[in-house]
Amino acid sequence: MGPPPGPKITIKRDGQSAYQYPVGRERALVNVPLGPVNPPRPFRGGKLYGFAFEVSFPAGTKECPNHVHQYIKDTITYGDGTEERSPPASPGDLGGYDSKNWAPDPPPDGTTRPGLQTNADGTKSYIDSPGFAISDPKFFPTTKKTKFKWVLHDCNHKELDCLEAELTVQVDKNGNYVALPTLTAPQKCQ
Repeated sequence: MGPPPGPKITIKRDGQSAYQYPVGRERALVNVPLGPVNPPRPFRGGKLYGFAFEVSFPAGTKECPNHVHQYIKDTITYGDGTEERSPPASPGDLGGYDSKNWAPDPPPDGTTRPGLQTNADGTKSYIDSPGFAISDPKFFPTTKKTKFKWVLHDCNHKELDCLEAELTVQVDKNGNYVALPTLTAPQKCQ
């Protein structure tokens, strides 16, 4: 019999969140729906397209708390021919989804997560809902391809776990999903 398994990151992609989060003006605690944002939600005069997931991990000890870094390789291609890439292209590197490098998400370090909370069971968790918002039809059709990487560290920056997954969001020229957005099952980092 070997040693017990070490701390692990959990990515929940469907159903409802395992933990409750404050939502809305009243900040009521609710389990958040996960998976495709369907139908796309109204957002600042346009629509929000995307996919919601929950990241949770052991909090560690008071003396040595754990933390997760979230990284992305992301390319959004718009119907008007423009693109957004993170990380940006550089000499010898296309940037974005095809980059050799990872970009912290959010900058500057990938750990300052909005909504990160500590739960009663000794875990920390947050909801992420990556996607895009479009208010001008000239940007359709739109495709977003993102690779995610989550790395769990202890207080000494020792890597405890690492997972990767990919998200695809495609919207046609009429503003409808080509297929519902998908986040692949997380796999151990390569």
